[in-house]
Amino acid sequence: MEAGSRKVKKWSLTNSSNSNRSIPRLTPPPLLRRFLGLVLVSKVKSIKSMERSHQCPHCSKIFSKSRFLSSHISQSPDCHSWILAQTVTPDLETSSDVDLEEAQADTSDQPDFSSSEDSDIQDDRDILVSDEAIQEEALRSTIPMEPDIVDQTTCHTSAKKSKAQVDAQQPAILTDVYEGAGEVVETNETIQNAWIASQDTNNPYRPFKNKLDWEVGKWAKQSGLTSTAFDKLLNFPTVVEALGLSFKNARQLNQIIDYELPKVPSWRILNLKMNDRDKEYEIYYRDPLECIEALYSNPAFADQLVFAPEKQWADEEQKSRLYNEMNTGKWWWEKQASIKTPGGTVIPVIIGSDKSQLTLFSGNKEAYPVYITIGNIPKGIRRKPSKHAQMLLAYLPVEHFKGENLSKPQQRLAKARIFHAALGDILEPLVEAGRDGVKLMSGNGEVRHCHPIVASYVADYPEQCLVTCVRFGECPVCPCTRASLGKYADTPVLRKQRRTASILRQAKEDSSIISATELDRRLQKSGLVAAFNPFWENLPHLDIHLSITPDILHQMHEGMVKHLLEWITRLIGPTELDQRLQRMPPNHSLRVYDKGISGFSRLTGTEHRQLSKQLLGCLIDYAAPGVIRATRGLLDFLYIAQYQSHSEETLAYLEEALHEFHQDKDVFLKFGARMGNGFNLPKLHSLLHYERAIKAFGTTDGYNTESTERLHIDFVKNAYRASNKRDHIPQMVQWLERKEKIEKFGLMIEWHEDHILSDDSNPNEQANSHMTPSPIANTSISQQSIIHLAKNPTDPAVSVDKLIKDYRATLFPGALDRYLRLRRHRLIQNTSSMINIPPGAYDRLKRLSVPVWHRVKFVHANVQGLDFIEDTRDAAHCYPELPKKKKGTVAKARFDTVLVNEKGEAQVTGTA
Repeated sequence: MEAGSRKVKKWSLTNSSNSNRSIPRLTPPPLLRRFLGLVLVSKVKSIKSMERSHQCPHCSKIFSKSRFLSSHISQSPDCHSWILAQTVTPDLETSSDVDLEEAQADTSDQPDFSSSEDSDIQDDRDILVSDEAIQEEALRSTIPMEPDIVDQTTCHTSAKKSKAQVDAQQPAILTDVYEGAGEVVETNETIQNAWIASQDTNNPYRPFKNKLDWEVGKWAKQSGLTSTAFDKLLNFPTVVEALGLSFKNARQLNQIIDYELPKVPSWRILNLKMNDRDKEYEIYYRDPLECIEALYSNPAFADQLVFAPEKQWADEEQKSRLYNEMNTGKWWWEKQASIKTPGGTVIPVIIGSDKSQLTLFSGNKEAYPVYITIGNIPKGIRRKPSKHAQMLLAYLPVEHFKGENLSKPQQRLAKARIFHAALGDILEPLVEAGRDGVKLMSGNGEVRHCHPIVASYVADYPEQCLVTCVRFGECPVCPCTRASLGKYADTPVLRKQRRTASILRQAKEDSSIISATELDRRLQKSGLVAAFNPFWENLPHLDIHLSITPDILHQMHEGMVKHLLEWITRLIGPTELDQRLQRMPPNHSLRVYDKGISGFSRLTGTEHRQLSKQLLGCLIDYAAPGVIRATRGLLDFLYIAQYQSHSEETLAYLEEALHEFHQDKDVFLKFGARMGNGFNLPKLHSLLHYERAIKAFGTTDGYNTESTERLHIDFVKNAYRASNKRDHIPQMVQWLERKEKIEKFGLMIEWHEDHILSDDSNPNEQANSHMTPSPIANTSISQQSIIHLAKNPTDPAVSVDKLIKDYRATLFPGALDRYLRLRRHRLIQNTSSMINIPPGAYDRLKRLSVPVWHRVKFVHANVQGLDFIEDTRDAAHCYPELPKKKKGTVAKARFDTVLVNEKGEAQVTGTA
C-alpha cells in the first residue's frame, strides 16, 4: 500500500498476534492470499474441484500431482497472470447496477455509524474477518502457489478477462512475408545433440577431471585474476591435491584452454604494406565468414533467428506500414529480390568501428576495434552484451605519424587509405559469398543457402566520413553543401555509391599526371577525399551511403541536445538554470542536480540524456514562446526517434517535430544564444535522414552506437588491463580467444546438464521447464499495469493519527471503510462517493494501525502493445521527513504525484 493513496487495494486482514489487543490490524502482503480466499468464498467449490483434478484452469493442461500444477503456474507467465487476475480482481462483468443497489440496500449485517464506539469495533470485526470455518474452507481451496510469488505482492490492476478477450484486444497487425525466402535445403543433427553424443558419459567436463576442476578453471579466467596471483594461490601446500585439479599453474590451464576446448573463430595476422609508405602494419583479424557462421549457428539464437523479410501493416487497408525489426524494413525486401538464389536467405551484416582510448597519461595508446553482427538476430538480443550477439572482427592499425613531416590534411588522408586498405582485405571473403551465396546451418540443424550482405555501418560522424570517403563537414549520405546544412528539406537527394566510386577511380588515374593540390581541389567540388580503392567498392548489393544509419548517442544526446543546452544556458544564464534544476522535484528515473551543472567540466551522454528530460520545464515562464516551441520540437524529435516500433503515423509525428524546430530555430540567433553563422551543423542536418533509415532498416535501437561503446569495455579496456601493457594487441587477442572458449564450453556444459536433468525428470515437469513464456499483450496501459511491493513494509505499524498528520492521508479512514464494505460484496464502484468520509468513520478506525510502504514500483505495458518492446518501469515514493543515518541530517519529505488512467485511454506522441 502506498500511504496517501485514495484507493486501498489488496489488503490482508487477520487477528493480531497479541492477545491483549482487541482491534484487528492490517497485516503485510505475505498473507494476501488468505484475504483473497475470504472475499472469494463464492468460488470455493469450483476451485476445490479444479485442485482435485490438477488441471490448469487457463490452458487446461492436466497434471498427475498438485506440485506439478503449482510448478506449471509459477513458470508460465500467461497462466500465472490469468490466475492472479481471477483471484485479485472482482468480476466487473457480472456486476450490474441492480446488484450494486441491492448491496447498498442490504444493511442488516452492516455496522451502524451512529452506534457507540464499542459496538462499532465489534461490527468491524464482523465485517472484516469472516467466520473461521469459512476461512479454513477458503484456505484449503486456494490454489497452491510458490512462496516468492506471494511475497512479491505482484498485482494486476486489470479486470478479469478470458484469453480470447485478451487476444481480441491485440493490435490488428497484418503480416506479408516474402514468399519462398529462407527455404531450408537440408536438415542435419543439431549442434547440441552432436556434442552431447560425442561426450564421455562418465565425465562430461573432459578435458577437466570433474565439475570442481572446471569451475576453478572458469573462475580463474572470468574473475579478472592475474596469472601471477593464480600461481601464488596454487602454490599453497596441498591446494592442488585437495581440490583435485588437473593443472598446477596458470600456464597448464592456458594449454588446456588453447588446445582442448571447442574452437572459436581463429585470429589471423595481416601484414599490410602501403605503396606510398615504407612501414608495414600488422593487423589482427578474423575471417568475417567464420564470425557470421558462429553467430548464425549459435544454438542460443536458434529459436529467435529470422530468415525472411516481411511487411507489417497496422490496418486492414494496408495504408499504415509498421517498422521495427530489420526484416520489416524495405532494404531486406529489396535485397531478397536481387539475390541470385531462389529461396535464398539474406544475412544482413552490420559492421561498426570506433577508436577507443586505452591510456591518457602514459603514452596515449589507442585501439581501433571493428565489430560484426547480423540482422537475423533480433535487436533486443543484439543490444545486450551478455548475449554475445556481436563479435570482435579486427583491430585496425592506429598510426600517429610521429617523426614524419606531414601536415594535418596529409595525415588524415594517409589514415583513410590505411583504413580502407585494411578493411578491404579483411572483408574480401564477403565478395564471393554475398554474390553466390554459401550454405550455413543454424543452431537447430536447418541448412539454408545464405547471402551475407553488408547492410549497415554503425559509426559516429567522423567515422561515417571516413567510411564513405566524404570530407569532414559534409554529409556522408547526401551531396548537401556546407552552407545548406541548416536548411530543412522534405526529401533530400541522396548520394550514390556508383557515382562516388567512379569519381575516385578517375581521381586515381589523374593522380599520376596532376599535382596533389590540384587533385584535392577537384575532389573538393564533390565533397570527397582521395582515398583510392575504398573497401566497399567490390562488395555486392551495397550502397555505402545508404548504409549509414542514425546515431542517437552522438547526433542527439551528445550532438543537438548538447547544443541546445548551450543555447539555453546563454538565454537564461547559468545561475538561473542551476537554480531551476535544483528545484526539480525528485523522480524515479530523474536525476536531481542539487548543485546545478555549471560546475561540470564535461557532460557525458548519460547526463545529456537526463538533462533532456528537464530542459523544457526550465524554460517555462522565462523564455520566449518561440524558444519553447523550438525546444519542444527538438525534444519531441529525440523521443519519437527512439520508438521501438514505428508506423507511418509516428514517422509523420517525427517529421512534424523536426519541421517545428526549423520553423522557430532562428529565435536562438535573435537572442544571441546561437554563436556562429547560422545552423550549418552536420548533426542537425543528419536528422533529415532518420525517416528514410527507419523505413529501410527498422527502428534506431537496432543500430545505435551505444552498443559499440559498451563493447569497448569487454573487447578493449578489460583486455588491455589483462595484458602487461607492452606489445598489448597480441596479448589482448589471446586473452579474448580464451575467454570465448570458456564461454562456449560453459554453454555446452549447460546443454549436457539440462539433457541429464530432462532424462531424470517427470514428463510433465520436463515440458513445463522448457516452456517459452508468452507475453500478455493488451492495447491499454492500465490493463497491463503491475504493482510491486517489497516483501516487508517500511513501517509495519503506523497509527491512523500519524497517517493523517505526517503522511497527509486525510481521506484514508473513509476510503478504507467504504472499500471494505464494497469489497465484501465483490463490488467496486469507481465514483467520487468512494472518498466521501461517512460520519464517525474516523472514530471507528482511530485505533487501527496499518503497515506502510514508502515505495511502490509500477510496471506499465508498452503503449504500442507489441510483445518485443520492453515494459516501462517506474516507482512512486511517499514518506514524511525522516532522520538519516548520519547524525544531524534529515531526509526531506517526499510525496510523488501519481496519475491514474482509470478509463485505459491514452495517446503518447512525444514529450509531455
